[in-house]
This record gives sequence, structure tokens and C-alpha cells, in this order.
Amino acid sequence: IENFVSLLEMEILKTNALDRQSYIKSNSLAHDLLLDRYATTEAVDKALDELGIASFARYQAILVRVIPGRHISGDRSMLQDIITAIRRAIRKRCVASAFYESNDRFVILDNIPDAADPISVDDVMEAIADAKHSTYHDFTYLAAISHTDDRYHVGTLNREVMDVYRLFGDQITRDRCIRYEDLDVLRLLLDLPESIDVGRFLDPRL
Repeated sequence: IENFVSLLEMEILKTNALDRQSYIKSNSLAHDLLLDRYATTEAVDKALDELGIASFARYQAILVRVIPGRHISGDRSMLQDIITAIRRAIRKRCVASAFYESNDRFVILDNIPDAADPISVDDVMEAIADAKHSTYHDFTYLAAISHTDDRYHVGTLNREVMDVYRLFGDQITRDRCIRYEDLDVLRLLLDLPESIDVGRFLDPRL
């Protein structure tokens, strides 16, 4: 029995190590795509193939930043539980997707089937509500949604959700989900140098 338990523990450790390696590789591939680091269309095609999101023509980016409630502030494991639950809840609404995760936020890259509608504000907010119910943790969030485009403009999609984050990411006082295309005149603030905190120009009631 002891030998069996030892073998089982070794197999679990191996599986966890392989899962971790797969996560790191996928995270890195998605990050490079989002940051436009691939110099050729062939390299983009290869990365999308490796991530399993090369079947359809259209793509969309969804960013979520999470602010944990006071009772779990500083508890990294609980924050990770929340982020994982939200990410999974949103990805359930996607046919094919990959993600990049960093600290308290992540970006999902959704590969949208030809006959399907892009993910909506309601889709994202309902998914996060499901995650909040399943984790029983208190948190606030900012979500951002890009427009849709082809595989060679993934970097543009990422810049759109990061622009929303730049405007609202430091003023998360309530749950909100914002489409880039709904920013309208607020986009003018994004022309200011990145060293300027553009969020301070916004009315907190927005």
C-alpha cells in the first residue's frame, strides 16, 4: 500500500509539473501575440495554431482586472481563486480562446466562429456574476471589450482593452464593463503622454 501511495504521489507531481509547463508556455505565447511581438504572418499563424485558436477569422480581446474585498486583500491564493473562476466563466462562453494572465488581471483572446456574435457586455457581466456566486468572495472588477478583427490585428485589440484600463483601471469603485467603441470623446485623453494619469480627468460618476 505504501508503494502504491508513493507511486500515486509521484504521478500527481508529474502531472502538476506538466500542467504548469503548459500554462507557462500558453501564457507566453498569448502575451507575445497581444504585444505584436511576432514579425511575420507565418509566426502569428504558428502561435495561434499552438494555442488552438486558429479555426475562425475573427478575434476579440476581453480584459478583466480584479480588486479583492478588504477581508481578502493581500491574500494571493484567494485572489487567484477569483481570477481563475472569472476566467473560466468567461471562457465557457467562448468556443475557442486563449489567455494571458498577470497579477490581478488577465486578457482573453477569443476566436469567434463565423456565425456567432462577439461576446457582449451582458455576457461578461453575467459570467463574472456566476464566478462571484461560486467563489463566495467579495471583489470589484473592471472589464474591457475590444472590437473584432482578424488574426493579424490582435495587437490592436489588446491596445484597445489596455486603453480602457488606462482610463479606468485605477478608479475601480464599482463593477463595470466597458466596450472600447463606447469611449467616444474620452479617446482624446489617450493622446496624452503615458506619464500622465488620465484617470484623474474623469468624473468618478462616469
